[in-house]
Amino acid sequence: MPRVIGGHSEGLADGSEQGRRLAVDNHARELESAVAALHDAAARLVQAQQYVRAQATREMVDLAIALARRITKRQAAVDPQVLVANLKDALALAGRDKQVRIAIHPSQKAVLSTAMPHLKLEWPAMETAQILEDGSLSPGGCRVYTDHGSIDADIESQLTRVIDNLIPPQPPEVA
Repeated sequence: MPRVIGGHSEGLADGSEQGRRLAVDNHARELESAVAALHDAAARLVQAQQYVRAQATREMVDLAIALARRITKRQAAVDPQVLVANLKDALALAGRDKQVRIAIHPSQKAVLSTAMPHLKLEWPAMETAQILEDGSLSPGGCRVYTDHGSIDADIESQLTRVIDNLIPPQPPEVA
């Protein structure tokens, strides 16, 4: 009979061991599943944080751009030297062409008339320059047309070029 008792003890021990292994295996699968879910949740959290940061950065950049546009346009409208400086830069790019046409905002005709004597000294082509009024240009900006092309020194165009050079284009979103 001791064998039966020993067999019973062995069977009980084997059953207990099998039960523990089965419980450990089941819990290991559950634990692996829980760990995988935590990794997935952490990855989604990191992705959400990156998205929120990118959105906040974009909103700050948009605000800075709007402020820069407003300040620049305001300064160009009240400071006649902005037109003169832009015109000088455009004329320098135009070279020494004999025939130039200069488009300016209509409100800046008096500014240009005042600056003409000094401009004619530096650029003889200004002696015969044709002045055009163009309401689509921002005050302070201008366009210089020559036989070889044109130079766009409009305030809005300059701001757009600066912004485009500072901010890389956004890659298309993957659907």
